[in-house]
Amino acid sequence: MIKKALGITLLVAVIGLLAFGAINRTSAKAGELLPAAAEEVAGYGNGYGGGNGRVETDANAPAPAPLAEEHVEEGFGYGLDESLIETLPLGELSQAESDGLLFMYEEEKLARDVYNYFSTLYTQPMFSNIASSEQTHMDSVKALLDRYDLAVPVADTAGVFNNADLKQLYTDLIKSGSQSLADALLAGAAIEEIDILDLKERLAQVDQADIRQVYESLLYGSYNHLNAFSSIYASQTGAAYTPQFMNDAEWTEFQNYLTENGLFSGSGGRGRRNGGGSGTGGGGKR
Repeated sequence: MIKKALGITLLVAVIGLLAFGAINRTSAKAGELLPAAAEEVAGYGNGYGGGNGRVETDANAPAPAPLAEEHVEEGFGYGLDESLIETLPLGELSQAESDGLLFMYEEEKLARDVYNYFSTLYTQPMFSNIASSEQTHMDSVKALLDRYDLAVPVADTAGVFNNADLKQLYTDLIKSGSQSLADALLAGAAIEEIDILDLKERLAQVDQADIRQVYESLLYGSYNHLNAFSSIYASQTGAAYTPQFMNDAEWTEFQNYLTENGLFSGSGGRGRRNGGGSGTGGGGKR
């Protein structure tokens, strides 16, 4: 896998604040959070969210002009600019590339649907924030589907999937994550591990530059989401998060990514919950 260093600064204060909220609120009935506007840090992203995310620290300095559509996910800024892929060559897709685009669209939809569901159960804003990010990821893949005249594989209805494995995974994660906030955080982290593994497999099958660009950006977004879920899980439970699907080498690569980009990690542990099985091909069933 080609590694890119992302200029992303994770504010430890944001994680601490979210962790405090997680410790004191285990369901939507446990109380109201402080106004989100006072707590969230605006980020600015370029392209498909893979590069140059930066946090404004000077209250008197003018905000940079947005280069694309923006949104905020736990302090990370990601942008969407479909015009960038239009500058890249339009090649002829292999069967693996076509299948990969259709699958990745549904997998990003699974993440969005699960996080949207959890946002109705728990007061933590991270679920709705990251669900918004996953919508942007879906839009990124859809831009490629449109570019190559591929039909969107599934209706945009929550919980609806053509891929049977993703449908089953959605059902399992909704069930497990409904038990408690800690279980919902584990479900979120599981989704991101699976997404990382599947993106790596698909990247190995890609020759087209535009697809590679989008997949790499989605990969780094999933790294950041996994860090958010695993860190808040560790803060909320007092136990180090341990990988559920990644093997030791894959988990070490993730930790190295965090170190190389100066990102805070509260995950720690080295062991695996489910034997390090890969999410390849069928959504990585738990």
